[in-house]
Amino acid sequence: MKKIVFTVFASLALSACAPMVEKNQIPHLWSGEKTFDMPPAACADRAFNLVTKLGLSDIVRKNDFVYANQDLNRLAIKCVPAANGSLVYFAVAGENMAAVEKLRNTISAKL
Repeated sequence: MKKIVFTVFASLALSACAPMVEKNQIPHLWSGEKTFDMPPAACADRAFNLVTKLGLSDIVRKNDFVYANQDLNRLAIKCVPAANGSLVYFAVAGENMAAVEKLRNTISAKL
């Protein structure tokens, strides 16, 4: 189940960044996951506050999903119920691998 949820989540992140990547260029995708001892709504609040603090643009919160842009990169964060709290998936997609990796690492460290 976890793999299916992540596959769908990664597909959403890639499709969201499709308009930002030039034709015939496959975007880079870096992702990660963490567990939190809090309900998904609180996890999503934390994710929303982080992307706001980082100064990302076009921030959208839809239930327990948070989406945002940083230059030509698209970030997606999804919080789902887990045994003792929530599991958070995060993915960054874009055409510049170094920038995608850096944003993913920042999210992973500060979330």
